[in-house]
Amino acid sequence: MTTKTALHHTHMVMIFNVNNAATELEHHEAILQLEGWRRGVRDAGGHLDPSAADMDLLERGHGRPMCAGVFLDWKPTK
Repeated sequence: MTTKTALHHTHMVMIFNVNNAATELEHHEAILQLEGWRRGVRDAGGHLDPSAADMDLLERGHGRPMCAGVFLDWKPTK
């Protein structure tokens, strides 16, 4: 797995954690982890393509409003 592929994979796992959070607290914590990880990648000289996350989810059949893979219409399920 290339570094770019590994970064995208990890990015998507973290996005899924945000989008699949059940409670407000889980969602908030997942967003903080995602934003911290994104900042760390950037600070280490890495590059993430936010539109690649959107495209990944669109290809999986998700047609919800999103920004960099994070659903903008997220609501708690618990």
